[in-house]
Amino acid sequence: IQERFVEAREYFVSYRYIAPDQANPHDSLGELYIIQGQWEDARLSLEHALEIKPDFWASYEHLVIVLSLMGRYDEARDVVERMVSQPGYSDSYPERLRCFIEAYRLFDRNADREALELADSGCAEEPYSGFITIAAHRAAVRLGDWERAEAFESAIRELNEKPELRQK
Repeated sequence: IQERFVEAREYFVSYRYIAPDQANPHDSLGELYIIQGQWEDARLSLEHALEIKPDFWASYEHLVIVLSLMGRYDEARDVVERMVSQPGYSDSYPERLRCFIEAYRLFDRNADREALELADSGCAEEPYSGFITIAAHRAAVRLGDWERAEAFESAIRELNEKPELRQK
């Protein structure tokens, strides 16, 4: 599977070369870097996407994710505030991102019960649809709450089985 990452990176780098003035190739490369654990490279690529197109909403989300994974929660919150300063963002989007940041901060502090309470609070609209699920699942596992962990896994499986989400 690592070979596919190398191939994907070559495509994204080519895409970035062909369309350097477009945000999407930088965002896509940033996503790949996140998956590979190259978080600083991801951060730089995503920041570049936002320099090109300050209303490229996906890059804000991806940047919040990578900064949270890096434990840089204040910077992640600053990214949300930067997004809010742009016209046209979805009203619920910043709150979902703030919820995600807080879930990861709680998880990092070993505040697993609080992370699960946050997932249950409704701050993420649908607790099984966003990245908060990852932090909440990990918290349930760490607590040994296998029933809860399995509920998260079942909900994600159901979500992945929706026809509109399947790749063609």
